[in-house]
Amino acid sequence: MQLSKIETDEQNREIVKYKSGDFPFLIYTDEFRLFDEGYIRWHWHKDLQISYVFEDKICFQVNGEKNNSKPW
Repeated sequence: MQLSKIETDEQNREIVKYKSGDFPFLIYTDEFRLFDEGYIRWHWHKDLQISYVFEDKICFQVNGEKNNSKPW
């Protein structure tokens, strides 16, 4: 599933719409350049998130610390 925008509430918490409550999970295959602003805006959630970069590089920022990641 490709998103074009991350929906958030007034505290920037991501609004996640799971398809099932029994085992809630989602899988996204995103091209960040296809998002409305060309990147994913800052947001947060309590869910576990696993990201894998297939090509190019990505920069995560957690608690003010930047982490630049490159694919293998």
